[in-house]
Amino acid sequence: MAEQQTPQTFLGMPMSWDWDPQRILRNMWNPDDERVFPPKVFGIGWDVNGHALLKQFGVLPGGNGGPPSVDDVRSAAKDAASSIRKEI
Repeated sequence: MAEQQTPQTFLGMPMSWDWDPQRILRNMWNPDDERVFPPKVFGIGWDVNGHALLKQFGVLPGGNGGPPSVDDVRSAAKDAASSIRKEI
């Protein structure tokens, strides 16, 4: 197994230039990752994990049966903003 590296960032956003089409596709549909917005495998920013998104909306089993609450979204936004501030 490859050693986990600290991701590079650009203006607080994750950045990676590892061109691997299989990893790119896996990042867009990854049942092993709970994150809806995982860091991009290639490029700057985040991808959308379709599997995690559909679980969040209750389309796939294992989700919470509905969209996230307003408090969940606020908490996630605050966490993201604080991590970006740390990077700048």
